[in-house]
Amino acid sequence: LRDYLLNTSLNYGALVEKRVQHILPMEVYGHQRLFEIKSLAQFCDQKLTSLEPFLVLNVRIDDSHVLVNENDLPIIIQKDLGSGQIAFLSFDFNAPPFSRWDGEKKFWDRILSLRSTISSPITDVDDQKILDSMFANMSASFPDFIAGGILIGIYLLFLKLFFMKISRSGKTRLRASLYLLMTIIAFTALSYGYFFSRNNKQSLTYNSFCKIDVSGTDALAFVKHIVGIYALEKAEYSLRFGSVSKPVTHILSKRPEQKIPSPYVLHESYGGQQILGFLNNWSHNFYIINSKLDSPLVGHAFRDDHHLTLKVENKLPFNLVNCMIYFKKRFVLLDDILAKKQNILKLPND
Repeated sequence: LRDYLLNTSLNYGALVEKRVQHILPMEVYGHQRLFEIKSLAQFCDQKLTSLEPFLVLNVRIDDSHVLVNENDLPIIIQKDLGSGQIAFLSFDFNAPPFSRWDGEKKFWDRILSLRSTISSPITDVDDQKILDSMFANMSASFPDFIAGGILIGIYLLFLKLFFMKISRSGKTRLRASLYLLMTIIAFTALSYGYFFSRNNKQSLTYNSFCKIDVSGTDALAFVKHIVGIYALEKAEYSLRFGSVSKPVTHILSKRPEQKIPSPYVLHESYGGQQILGFLNNWSHNFYIINSKLDSPLVGHAFRDDHHLTLKVENKLPFNLVNCMIYFKKRFVLLDDILAKKQNILKLPND
């Protein structure tokens, strides 16, 4: 929740109920009759006047800031809450004289321009940091230091035993050299098969990073998808993006020797977009795709006398693993959410 507008009416009983007081603690002192609100002229350049009296609620909200005050009567109150804000109007904007006021547009423009004093956490991630992480987690595996050390140790031990046996048996130099050569070939083949053969079978590998910004329930989500393609030897590749056209461009990493990307061509047709490219030995290309999609997650919160119930629905065709909800300045583990399913978590009221 970033921005929320709350107004009052003749019946203000709902404002003193427990469910509202829990979020917005306030003290209500009843209504007052006014014929005008001159202080709105400083807020939106036009005062509100009426030939007939109208009611304004006299209310005090804890830890809030009064934006408009008419003779010690708060008219517009702002309160920071969570990572957003609540704007409280002490009059009914659905009733006259506000509903007939010619300054209504200026008023709403001013209300919509309000900003919370809470600095929102930075959610954007630098592209270069993403590329560094993708490099570190590329699917091509390299010889493990511990496994390599064990293999070298076994090799040296075997050589020692071999020379000890040769010196005792008194075999000819030619036969001893032949046995030594066979031992070296055997260990070379073993090390090549264990450490390098697997990578040679997958000369072209890839990984990806996806960041989704969700602005609200049932709202469009903005997606940044980065794909990295890596080649251990010369290889051609094709990359398809589905039937929907999306903005696609390449990203250069910070490697000083790379001034331009490896050659590629972007094809667009009625069937969708496709990249055809070529990579040299030990080279790579990164592509970024920006798009929009329907909100992939829907969250709901319900509270009763005993529990706070959190429900999260996964609309994606993929499983979400190790999901967490940020609630009351802490992360709550929700576990995995299967594709097209929902998870429900109940927390005690405290």
